[in-house]
Amino acid sequence: MTITKNRLFFWGSVFSLFGTIVGAGIFGLPYIFSKIGWQASLALFIFLTAIILLVHFNYAFVVLRTEGKHRLAGYAQIHLGNWAKVVEVFSTIIGYTGGLLVYGILAGIFLSKLIPWLNSFQLTVLFFLVGGILIYLKQSIFLKVESILSIILAGLLLVIIFYGLNYVKLENFFIPAQLDLKYVFLAYGAVLFSLSGAVAIPEIVGSFFQANLNNVSFKYVSKIVLTGTLLAALLTLLFSFVIVGISGGGASLDSLSGAGNILGKWIIIFGSLVGFLAVATSHVPFGLNARHVLAYDFGFSKTMAILIVTFLPLGLFLLGLRSFIPIIGTLGAVFGGIDSILILAIAAKIRRETQIKFSFINWVSCFAILVFLIGIVLEIYFLSN
Repeated sequence: MTITKNRLFFWGSVFSLFGTIVGAGIFGLPYIFSKIGWQASLALFIFLTAIILLVHFNYAFVVLRTEGKHRLAGYAQIHLGNWAKVVEVFSTIIGYTGGLLVYGILAGIFLSKLIPWLNSFQLTVLFFLVGGILIYLKQSIFLKVESILSIILAGLLLVIIFYGLNYVKLENFFIPAQLDLKYVFLAYGAVLFSLSGAVAIPEIVGSFFQANLNNVSFKYVSKIVLTGTLLAALLTLLFSFVIVGISGGGASLDSLSGAGNILGKWIIIFGSLVGFLAVATSHVPFGLNARHVLAYDFGFSKTMAILIVTFLPLGLFLLGLRSFIPIIGTLGAVFGGIDSILILAIAAKIRRETQIKFSFINWVSCFAILVFLIGIVLEIYFLSN
């Protein structure tokens, strides 16, 4: 691998992971953070960033250590057995469908501010259809387009952050918080959803092998995972706190409307462009991974897999599921939790079978699994009540 090609693939992969992470979730966090206060928000965000990094590292390890093309359901079956595949089938179907639904909902909202002659309903339907075409394209095209859009997205987010700093009021951070457990666990699920980029890791590793870069090491991929995850986490945190500092208790569900009342109408237009890019750069790899799960692990044809990925979330949208914050909270806490537990369990088994001794990593993984289990149970409890 030449130095130039090495750097190209490194940064292309970093921004591919960045674009996958910075998606729909970032626009729900300011509203939720304004409810629980900046201290609890910051502590929760840092804690979950560390845990998500652990999950991402372990998933990269699993992908590199397992032969063949698979996604999480396939890895679960190979390493843990059929019961794990059944669990992951359940999580995959609901998790991917819900995630794609959220991206579609927000895409329609943002596009309606950029294309006012069409309403958000029409634009969401159009987004699902065009997204299906993009998901059909080859993986190499995905990596190039994803990386370019993600670099643009990072730049636009920085513009909003640095411009918004001029309008931040410190008193907005000290508005009495509602430390209601309902909001705390909504924040827990939303942060997990906002930071998770595991779906992009098999695509990134696969792109190396497509380019005949077969000597890729775990150390190399780990650097990509660390850089991409921390870059996305930092920008997500800065964006969330700047919006809270501007809007205070008036933070809106989509982040932009509340800030627009103070910064002016232009921020709604500009922010909607940023929002659409964020959603688009997550929707494609998310849908691509869902397509590959259906094809590689469930045996669907490419055409049938794309039809399912496109029309199942569209059907739920047409049936009336259109409120994105409760959806991202549940997706992150329950189905993100299930996926993370399986990833950590698979990696632990591979380390045991190959006699790789990382006792510290194993103990930390056990702690993370406990956190995810508690989160799943409590989220289901709050949903049932």
